[in-house]
Amino acid sequence: MVFSNKFQLTKKIAVVTGGAGLIGTTISHAFSEAGAKVYIAEINREKAEELINAMHLKNLRAEFVKLD
Repeated sequence: MVFSNKFQLTKKIAVVTGGAGLIGTTISHAFSEAGAKVYIAEINREKAEELINAMHLKNLRAEFVKLD
């Protein structure tokens, strides 16, 4: 992703609300690629887990947090 060259988030935590949505997915990937551990706060657990599994395949750090 382009953003990882612009800034570093190593040793940082990012919470992305709606993190498995259209825009949230891009933000979740960008923050994780920049070094952050991303917590995907989402109401839709299945959608979030799909995203997290895809991110883990790329060795990106992400976890699910239930949000309603």
